[in-house]
Amino acid sequence: MKIEFNDLSIIHNEIKDEINKSINKTISENKYILSDQVDRFEREFSKYCNAKYAIGCGNGYDALFLAIKSLNLRKNAKVIVPAMTYAATSFAVVNAGLKLELVDVDKNGLIDLEQIEQAIDSSTKLVMPVHLYGQAVNMKKVKKISKKHNLKIIEDCAQAHGGYDNHSNQKLGCLGDIACYSFYPGKNLGAFGDAGAMVTNNKKLYNKLKAFRALGSMQKYHHDNYGVNSRLDELQAAILRIKLKKLDKWNASRKKIGIYYLNNINFNDDFRAINTTKNSVYHIFNLIVPQRKKFVNFMSDQKIPTVMHYPRSINQHKLLKEQFSNKKFINAEEIAAHSVSIPIFPQMKKEEIDYVISKINHFISKN
Repeated sequence: MKIEFNDLSIIHNEIKDEINKSINKTISENKYILSDQVDRFEREFSKYCNAKYAIGCGNGYDALFLAIKSLNLRKNAKVIVPAMTYAATSFAVVNAGLKLELVDVDKNGLIDLEQIEQAIDSSTKLVMPVHLYGQAVNMKKVKKISKKHNLKIIEDCAQAHGGYDNHSNQKLGCLGDIACYSFYPGKNLGAFGDAGAMVTNNKKLYNKLKAFRALGSMQKYHHDNYGVNSRLDELQAAILRIKLKKLDKWNASRKKIGIYYLNNINFNDDFRAINTTKNSVYHIFNLIVPQRKKFVNFMSDQKIPTVMHYPRSINQHKLLKEQFSNKKFINAEEIAAHSVSIPIFPQMKKEEIDYVISKINHFISKN
C-alpha cells in the first residue's frame, strides 16, 4: 500500500465541478483584481471567524508583515515570538524593522505562557502566538498578559483555520488585534496557489490594512499612504469560497483521524505525540521520535511519506544563530531534532490509517 502525505487530488475531485464553474464564471466576467469574488470571500470568511472584517492578501507571510506594519510600532520595538514556528513568523518581524524576542514552547509546540511574562520589558510592544499544527494557544491567558503589559496581539492562524480557543470557547481569529491566515494549497483551507488573509474587529486597522495591501490606495490612483502590492487574486477567492463551505466537515474528519492515531499508536515515554491538545484541527500530526533518521527510512520503505515540521527552531537558522547564541530553547530544539509528521488528510481511508498505525507500532516494538 502506498500512502499520500496529503492527497489534495481527492479533496479537489470532490468539488471539481463547482470549482470549474466558478473559475469559468470569473473569467467570463473579466474581473480579476479586488472585485466581487474577493469582496464576497472577505465577508464570508470574517463571518466564519466570528470577526467583523477580513482583508485578503497575497500569502500568509504578507498577512503577517502587513499586520505588524499596520500597528505603527516604533522602530526596534520588541516582538515576542515562539522559537518553534515556520520562518515566516519571525522574518515578518525582522523585515518590519522590529526586534525579535524568542521564547520557548511547551511540549506540544505552543508558546510557553510563563516565558512570555519573563521576556517582557519596557520595549516589548507585541506578542505573536502561533496556533501550531492546528492547536490553539490559550488566548484567554495571552489576552490577560497583554492587557497587563499593554501589548498588541497578532495571532498566527496559518495552521488553525476553524480552530477554537479551549479556554474561552471562542473561534480563533477574533481574539487578538489581528489574526493572520495562509491559504497555501496544503492548509486545512487551501487555495490553488499562494493566498492569505488578515482578520480583525478593529475598523481603523481594517481600513489601514485594506489600503496597505494595495499600495496605500483605497481609491484607484489615489495613494494617501505608502503600501505594498499584495492582493488576493479573484480566482483564488472564488476557489476559497467553495472550499470554505466544506471546511468544518474536513476539520471534523481530521479530528477523527487525529484522535484515532492518539488512541491506537502504542506511545511510550520516548516515542510520543506532540499534537495532543483538546479541539486541535490537526493540520499536522506530529510525533517525537528518538531515532528519527531510522524511523523516516523505515516509513519510506513501507511507502509512507513523512515530513519534518520543522527541522530547525527559529534560533537555529543561520541568520539568527548569533543573536540567540546565549539562549537555550529546550522544547523547540527537541521538536526540531526529533519531530516527524505522518499522513493526515480529510479523505484518508480507514485501511490507510490502520496501515500507518500498524507500521509505526511495529517500529516501536522493535526499537
